[in-house]
Amino acid sequence: MIIQCPACNTSFSVKPESFGARSRKVKCSRCSFIWTSNPSGKAINIPPLFEPATSQGIPNDNQSERIIPNNEPDHPLPVPVKKQDKEKPNIFLWLFIVFAFLLISSIWIKRDDIVNEFPNVAKILKVLDPSINIKGIEISDLKSKIDYAKGNASLVVTGTLVNQNTTKRDVPNIVIVIEDSKEIVLEQKILNFGNQTFDYLERKDFKLRFNNYPKEASNIVVELRP
Repeated sequence: MIIQCPACNTSFSVKPESFGARSRKVKCSRCSFIWTSNPSGKAINIPPLFEPATSQGIPNDNQSERIIPNNEPDHPLPVPVKKQDKEKPNIFLWLFIVFAFLLISSIWIKRDDIVNEFPNVAKILKVLDPSINIKGIEISDLKSKIDYAKGNASLVVTGTLVNQNTTKRDVPNIVIVIEDSKEIVLEQKILNFGNQTFDYLERKDFKLRFNNYPKEASNIVVELRP
């Protein structure tokens, strides 16, 4: 297949398989001009041409010596321009992502120990895990009884919160739920300790009374909420 440079009119013989089925850019090995050639070798999308190299500096008169073109090229054949390789991923970026993932995972797994060592961090971790403030707080001496004072039957629930953490913690809210035999909620109450705190192994007693409690009550569930 013969292709011709649009700038210097130099012809080249190239193998058709060098182009493939798509148009591609070609660079002239004589004048370094770059143009686009289709699979059949025809020049397309030609940039604005400058004065051909073969005519540069030649006087335009009849007495000037004419240059006889050489049909045999004395220079290498043009080679299709290679496409630029895609940028390789930055290995340092991937290392940073892996390191950040491992760091966050370690903090999440050890979050209880971290809060015990650095209590102020609890405010930050509470955003990701609201239950962080109630871990290590136990309910003990939980009891319930029917009180017939003043002629009315009342359900009274009592118990004690114990801080098993080695650092001071906020006293969490207590939610007491009364359910029937099918675990359907009949009534619930919330006991709020306000801004109270307690130290390691300190105890906080609580007591809640349900006046005129549902007669079909079967289960009592006690929950801690941060």
